[in-house]
Amino acid sequence: MAAAASFSRRLHGNEASFTDALRSLINSPQFSDVKFLVGKEKQEVCAHRCILASRCSAFRAMFKQSLQSPDSSQEPPQVPIILSDVQPEVFLPLIEFLYTNSVTLNNLIALEVLTSAMEYELDDLRKLCVEFVIEMLTVDQACEALQEVIRSRSFREMSAPALLCMLQSDRLTADEVELIRAVREWAHVNSVVLDTPVLQIAAEVVDEIRLFLLSPDELTTLEKENRKDQFIPVERIAEAWKFHALKKGGGVQHHLFCRRKGTLPRDHHRYLDPHYK
Repeated sequence: MAAAASFSRRLHGNEASFTDALRSLINSPQFSDVKFLVGKEKQEVCAHRCILASRCSAFRAMFKQSLQSPDSSQEPPQVPIILSDVQPEVFLPLIEFLYTNSVTLNNLIALEVLTSAMEYELDDLRKLCVEFVIEMLTVDQACEALQEVIRSRSFREMSAPALLCMLQSDRLTADEVELIRAVREWAHVNSVVLDTPVLQIAAEVVDEIRLFLLSPDELTTLEKENRKDQFIPVERIAEAWKFHALKKGGGVQHHLFCRRKGTLPRDHHRYLDPHYK
């Protein structure tokens, strides 16, 4: 007689009670084995290494490094970890997400939580923050969020379509020189990761860089830098020089002459006015 076939199935209990139990541990000293001193005021935040390490590679690496000692049998030292570059009201939502897979946001902290999510490589939290930004914030606040992204280390990890969408915006609170610097770094990092030439990596996104906003001196500097990596096609730079010579553009998409919200004023910008003669 043949033995009965075995089978298995994963069953789930009440998710709400499970989440509530974990939520009760947020910033609780009970069973806590790690403390953070957060922000300028060094506010103490209690946490649990096993939860943070299992949910976040950045914390896992942080704790792994602290465990490296001559005697591996010793308990991890209870020395507080200082995080002075993030405020408690931003750090605690990040901790909340790690414990409960949900986050409580408001318009005052959403942008900074978004930046922290990218710095700690928490992609699901980043997506939640982006959804909140899109649905709840004003256009100006959303553009401020993009500005935070530009200045974060995670900017270079953006996908080409996301970067392209950002560069198409007139409401970015960043000057073109800053944008070019950030996009060049993005292209170089992705060139190494994908083993693909910088010119090929940047081919689509550089079309949205507004070279006409740069002064002649800035164009000269860009041209010198460009000889090293061919980041921007030479014909695009030539178009910008032609604009400076003729004081008008021809055969170029109009939005590339538009100043962004963060564009710094330059003398030649008066020629960008469509009514200038």
